[in-house]
Amino acid sequence: MSQGRSLGVISLIVAVLAILGLSDAGLDVFRPPLFAPAPADETLIVIATFYEPGATPTEPHTQIRQAIEAAAQEAGLDSLRVEEEPTVLRADEHRQAETLGNLHHASMIIWGEATGEAVLVNFLNLKQPDAEVVEVKINEAEPTQLANLDAYARLSVSVLEAMVRRR
Repeated sequence: MSQGRSLGVISLIVAVLAILGLSDAGLDVFRPPLFAPAPADETLIVIATFYEPGATPTEPHTQIRQAIEAAAQEAGLDSLRVEEEPTVLRADEHRQAETLGNLHHASMIIWGEATGEAVLVNFLNLKQPDAEVVEVKINEAEPTQLANLDAYARLSVSVLEAMVRRR
């Protein structure tokens, strides 16, 4: 077998293994992305669709996105983009969240679940694993709603401002 053909076969095997690894993480790797990955000069927050087992969805992921966008605008963070990812993640799916965030070249990923009895929110800083705030888990016992959206937005924006200062 020629060296060029061997490299082609190896590349194909690596690609298949990468796809299988992403599939193993519970992600639909064959679905085209709904938004562009973050370029180097942009900060991207990806918010996965929250798992909501109840009959009446409250869409906390949308509420959090709106609050972060408002806080970022107020703080003047022009290079920040917030996107909702349709992949549904439960609060305990850390590995899948990290994989999803890395797939989009995100700086932060937010995911969780709203059970009707509590809202569980996870934040993961993907770009600065040595930062003061790398991972945060919030458990609100307020039924069916996020009691303090401003706190989520302030946390996200303060982490992002720190990230921008460290660049």
